[in-house]
Amino acid sequence: MITLQPGNRKEKQLMNKYDDIAQYYDLLMESGYYDYPKESQSLDSILKGRKKLLEIGVGTGLLAEKLLELDSSYEITGIDFSPAMLERGKARLGNRVKVVEGNVLSMELQESFDGIYSHGG
Repeated sequence: MITLQPGNRKEKQLMNKYDDIAQYYDLLMESGYYDYPKESQSLDSILKGRKKLLEIGVGTGLLAEKLLELDSSYEITGIDFSPAMLERGKARLGNRVKVVEGNVLSMELQESFDGIYSHGG
């Protein structure tokens, strides 16, 4: 279980600027800025059998999606502070990934993971 402590209001307002670009985020990220298939292959080789993962800054789920295409047995929990990004991530990933809204700087992990990764987050 992941328990999150809410940040202060000003912190939340500043962080949720990503809400403003959520509808354009995938277009920007997939326009050549990142190579998600290649990066997921690299990450998969680094993980070497670790299955229970935490993605910090999961955003719209682009990397998690590609990672699951390589190995559907991954159990991924993704955390992000932007509700609009997470909404898109949930639409993309369905129930294949547990997504949690929260600030990684103020969360308390009540669960252990085999690996934790972040990509541009």
